[in-house]
Amino acid sequence: PIPQGVLPFAVDLQAEHGFNNRGDQLSVSPMLLEHFLQLSQRIVNSPQFPGNCASYASLFMPEKGRNGLETAKVRIPVLLRRAFRAPVDPETIDRYLDLFRAQMTAGQSFETSMKKVVSAVLASPHFLYQIEHKSGAKAVEALGDFELASRLSFFLWSRIPDDELLDRAARGVLHQPDLLQS
Repeated sequence: PIPQGVLPFAVDLQAEHGFNNRGDQLSVSPMLLEHFLQLSQRIVNSPQFPGNCASYASLFMPEKGRNGLETAKVRIPVLLRRAFRAPVDPETIDRYLDLFRAQMTAGQSFETSMKKVVSAVLASPHFLYQIEHKSGAKAVEALGDFELASRLSFFLWSRIPDDELLDRAARGVLHQPDLLQS
């Protein structure tokens, strides 16, 4: 069921046969990005969200006896790696930490500050689209390990890669034939 306060999103007319999630074939207009952000905010602020989010406590609840910013410095990079399905550069991590810090400085709770961060992550093209890095004019290129991890996970389980799959991608072992056959 759709959570309370979350309205269905408009049909994507760009795709001929379903939703087009190939990041290299799409552009994200400011208006579309704003719609994604509004939708993500309605999701994380829905009354049903805490009950439907399996990792709610481990992501949105502060650690007892620990500074909120220190907790966010641990949780946000893990969240970004999972959500973006690839390593995340320090500058990107810092931007999301700055968002968290700004919310806390404005007097928001840890939970509300993390909801703002998660909302921004859910609206990011890096979360919404499969982004594959191509080197140029080659017609066919081998996928990188993180790209392969995403494709395998979406194909097999219809969800983002788990930590084990991302860890194997980070070690560069996903292309090994014996691993792929197991």
